[in-house]
Amino acid sequence: MKVVIAGAGDMGNFIARYLLAEEHDIVVIDTDAARVRDMTDNESVAGFLGETTSLDVLKAVDMSNTDMFVSVTPNDEINIVACFLADSLGVPTKIARIQNPNYLQENFLDLFHSNKIPVSDTISVVDKMLDVLQKEIDYSYFKISDIVNLCEGNIMFFSVYCDANSVAHNRSIESLYQDLEEQHITFKVAGIYRNNNFNIVNDEEIIRQKDKLYIVADSKNIEAVYALFYNIGESEDIVLDTQQTNIVIAGDHSFIKQIAVELAQKYKKVKVVMNKEKSEVTLLAIELEKYNIELIIDDITKTGYREHYLSSPNDVIITMYKNDNDNVLQALLLQSQKFTNIFCCLNSNLYVDFLYSHKINRVFIPDHFIMSSILANIRRGIIQNIFSLYNKVEIMEVSTSSNSNLIGKRIEDLELGGKMKILSLMDESTGHKIPLNPNTIIQSNNNVVFIIQRKHIKTLEDNVKYE
Repeated sequence: MKVVIAGAGDMGNFIARYLLAEEHDIVVIDTDAARVRDMTDNESVAGFLGETTSLDVLKAVDMSNTDMFVSVTPNDEINIVACFLADSLGVPTKIARIQNPNYLQENFLDLFHSNKIPVSDTISVVDKMLDVLQKEIDYSYFKISDIVNLCEGNIMFFSVYCDANSVAHNRSIESLYQDLEEQHITFKVAGIYRNNNFNIVNDEEIIRQKDKLYIVADSKNIEAVYALFYNIGESEDIVLDTQQTNIVIAGDHSFIKQIAVELAQKYKKVKVVMNKEKSEVTLLAIELEKYNIELIIDDITKTGYREHYLSSPNDVIITMYKNDNDNVLQALLLQSQKFTNIFCCLNSNLYVDFLYSHKINRVFIPDHFIMSSILANIRRGIIQNIFSLYNKVEIMEVSTSSNSNLIGKRIEDLELGGKMKILSLMDESTGHKIPLNPNTIIQSNNNVVFIIQRKHIKTLEDNVKYE
């Protein structure tokens, strides 16, 4: 597939390198010669220097045989206009990065959906990030993270980190399944992140300390599944009213205001902490005050912070600095002061394993959220949901249509040992889950959730097409 990426900044670079690993033909356009040169160091990438909205540049790129155009410049209007031009040149799929929240409101999105604006899909880092943050905050009283809703919210994908307090050490995955059989509760372990590697595992796998298990279960059974890994005390055995949770956001990132304002619509109290001169943030303070958000000029890690700004052990602290060193340092200092609900936003994978080793498991990399829109348009088939994990595996939710080549296949024939695994099967017409066993046959109008190693996706597409 030929993909043209307009904008060679951090986001464009990330998308290009992700897709290069799958041997797509990548072309980048940017006005910054150094950025173009940096990306074209890889001979597989072609670079063009010029304006994204220039017809001459787009024609030079040869858009007539381009399968997808992705415009991720910092300017929303340029991205939208670029998609107009790409559409006029016959590109079938156009994706635009959108940062202005006004463009993401329903009345404006209707223009996209009605094809009045020829944008096939939009990328909004803040929008995706808010969705993930809210899920994590709502379940912050459990030690789970990486939460993704599947099958219209009936199924949840999440991870559990098995620290020294976990009761699942030295047990097999199969034995955990058996513990819930009498309650007729089923779940599936998708894989284990261990020693900096993600492995799709079989049921005989033994759980070790410091394993991070990735699980798919019915949303209504999360507490029962979680109890297999940690003893839940009486005080924890009640879902907390997370709308009463206090949220503290510390950092200097450009999208802090938008994140804070959106979270303030749902949660009791949101505060923003910045370690800057008051004169630099006076305007921001006035804007936040409109939403009853308090802006505090202070060092979030200083001694006594809990007594001054937090009211409950369930309060959530989010570090959101432009520099990853600041995020990591602040998260570690907060943890040393016995804070438990620390959410750390990073710009790259570099410190993820380091933070996990220090029991800071709620780590967010905004760039990773953008790939769902890209991948849903690249993967062939009726993709309902898609999620990239560690850039090594993908969780896909696929709806089988009457002509899908998945229909009539047995699960045993589809599952590739250690490479691809079916996690859930549901009848779309009834909403009922279908029991999984090697001889289960996929039928029309089934909803299939599976996990697959990225390096084997092409094999799956070539041998078991799902379009």
